[in-house]
Amino acid sequence: ELTQLHVAEPVYVAGRAVVAVGFANFGQPRDMGFILVKEGEDWKIDDMWAAEAEHPYNLKDILTAPLSQ
Repeated sequence: ELTQLHVAEPVYVAGRAVVAVGFANFGQPRDMGFILVKEGEDWKIDDMWAAEAEHPYNLKDILTAPLSQ
């Protein structure tokens, strides 16, 4: 159940757009960020992260980390 969605104005840096997003997920506040890159006419997500104190993560770091054995 997502409520209280807030999308900040993008900040443009080195040909990329950085966008902060906040919302409530089942009443719990969440803060996320997205990096978008322009490909042709479209903006596409290049990376995203969660800025939560308990469970911060960066998606690109997770996807490029070595697999544990």
